[in-house]
Amino acid sequence: METPNHSYESYKFNFWKDRFWVWALCLPFGLICWAIPFVLFFGLSKADNAPGWFPLFGFVFLGLPSYLVGWIFVYSLMEGLYTKVTMTDSWVSIRLPWLIFPIIPVVKRIDLERIRRINLFAPYGSRAAVFLYYFEKNKERHFYLPRFEHNPAYIQIMMALKDRIEPSLIPFISSPDSESQGTLSAKDALIKAKRYPSLRPRFIDKALNELIVFSTGQNSG
Repeated sequence: METPNHSYESYKFNFWKDRFWVWALCLPFGLICWAIPFVLFFGLSKADNAPGWFPLFGFVFLGLPSYLVGWIFVYSLMEGLYTKVTMTDSWVSIRLPWLIFPIIPVVKRIDLERIRRINLFAPYGSRAAVFLYYFEKNKERHFYLPRFEHNPAYIQIMMALKDRIEPSLIPFISSPDSESQGTLSAKDALIKAKRYPSLRPRFIDKALNELIVFSTGQNSG
């Protein structure tokens, strides 16, 4: 696709291969959980002889846990529907569900000239992601991108971007096994990312993984 200033490509999750259809099937349960806090609040407000603080107590201590469970179902489905990575020669953007209210999509964008290094196998809870590292206020921060594992073109684009941002400083020496060594390194990095999760796992992503495992009848391991 063309614009007056840029040619760009967009990439998304595969709704079926990435199992987002599971969240579509479970969405009614998620919506019920999402509605429980408000039902509790208004129901307890009209209860006879109930203390004035009782509706708020029910909303906070009984309703909010239910709301968070429902939020996981809604966000997970919207993540599969909304997430889109768009790239040009000068910037990359990602569209995601809004964390506060996931029915609304938000877009984040960063200029590639700000990127200093790239991790193609960054541990991200129960899965691997792509982190684009940049400096802001003298601190290194990262820009999150998903790994669309079922989109080979996207993976190739990410590898080409890494080569562009981090050109090799060591002269290439041709040898019969040089190609196999590079392939082994990439495989080892992927295995390491999957085997050793982050020391600060994301609660939400961990919960999503457990729900997927339970829904698909697989053993988490």
